[in-house]
Amino acid sequence: MVNLLIDKTTLLAILIPVIGLLLVAYVSYVDTIRFIQKDVVDEDRLLLDKIQANILDVQNQQNSMVALDSRQAQAYVQTLTQTITITTLGAAVLTSASVFVINRGLHKRHLAIQRSLQSEVEKRTEQLQIANKQLLAANEQLELHDRTQKDFINIAAHEFRTPIQPIIGLSQILRSKSKDGMFIDCLDIIVRNAIRLRRLTEDILDVQKIESHTLQLNIESLDLNALISDLVADYRKQLLNEKNEGIRLLTEFNFSIPIVLYADKCKLVRVIDNLLNNSVKFTKEGTILTTVKEGMDQQQHELIVSVKDTGIGIDPDILPKLFSKFVTKSHRGTGLGLYICKAIIEAHDGRIWAENNVVGKGATFSFSLPIVALSTLNRTGN
Repeated sequence: MVNLLIDKTTLLAILIPVIGLLLVAYVSYVDTIRFIQKDVVDEDRLLLDKIQANILDVQNQQNSMVALDSRQAQAYVQTLTQTITITTLGAAVLTSASVFVINRGLHKRHLAIQRSLQSEVEKRTEQLQIANKQLLAANEQLELHDRTQKDFINIAAHEFRTPIQPIIGLSQILRSKSKDGMFIDCLDIIVRNAIRLRRLTEDILDVQKIESHTLQLNIESLDLNALISDLVADYRKQLLNEKNEGIRLLTEFNFSIPIVLYADKCKLVRVIDNLLNNSVKFTKEGTILTTVKEGMDQQQHELIVSVKDTGIGIDPDILPKLFSKFVTKSHRGTGLGLYICKAIIEAHDGRIWAENNVVGKGATFSFSLPIVALSTLNRTGN
C-alpha cells in the first residue's frame, strides 16, 4: 500500500504558492473591476457631454429658427397691417365720397319733395279753410234749422194741447147727456183719439225738455197706493167701455197702510199710465197685475213698482234698446213712451227695466224709487 501521508512542510510548500496565486488573482480582479468602472464612468461622462452638447445645439437651432420665424411673422404682420390700413383708408375714402354724393343727392331730393309738400300743404290748407268756412256756414244753418224745428215742434205741441182739452171735456159732457147709442159710440171715438193726441203732444214736449236738459220735477207728497188704484180703475172703465172682457186688471200691495213718498205726481202718473197702456195694447186676454213692494236690498231703501202682463212679450231684437227713442214694433205707437219713462224715473234717482216672464208668457216692466219719506210699513205679505 502506498503511503499517502504528506508531511507538513510539503503541504505548506504547496499551500503558500496557491494562496499567493489567489491573492494575486484577487488583486488583479479588483483592479480590473476598478478599471472597467472607471472606463464606464468616463464613457458615460463623455456620452452625457455629447448629449448635452447635442441638446444645446438643438436648442440653439430651435432658438435660431424661432427667432427667424418671429422675424418673418413680424414682417408678415407688418405687411398685413399696412395692407389692411391702406385698404381701410381707401374704403373710408370711397365710403365718404359715396356718402357725400348720396347725401347731396338726397338733400336735393328732400328739398324738392319739401317744396312740393309745402306747396301741396298750402294748397290743401287753403282748400280746408274754404271747406271749414262752408262747414261753419252749413253748421250755422243746421243749428238755425234745428232751433227752428224745435221751436216749431214746441209751439205746435203747445198749440195742439190748447184745443185738445176742450175737445175731450165737451165730448165727455155730450156723451154723458146723449141717449143715442150711435152718437155715444162716435163721441167715444172722439174722446179716445183726442186722448191719444194729448198723450202724443205731451210726449213731444217731454222729449224736448229731456233733450234740452230742462226737465224739472214738481216734488210733492203722494199716496202711491191710491195713485195706482185710480189709474187701474180708469183702465177698467176703459176696457168696460170698449167691451173688452178678456183682460183682468189686478193690483197687489205689500203694505197695509198708504205709502206716502215724495215725487212728481203728474210725471209718475205718466210713467205708470204708459206701462199700463203698453200692457193693455199687447195683451189680448189674461191678466195685468200691478204690484208695489219693498226692494230686496235693505241698504237701498227703495220701492219697486211692477206691471206684469200675459201678452205677447218683448221682441228679443228690441229688448236691448227698449228704452231708446223711437224703438217700437207697434203701428199705433211712436216709440217715445218708454224713453220718457226712463228719463222721468232717472230724474227721481230711480231705475227702470223690463224682461220677459220666465214662467208663462208676457212681460214685466218694473221701476224703482228711493224711499225719501215713507210712513211706517206694515207688511201683509213677503
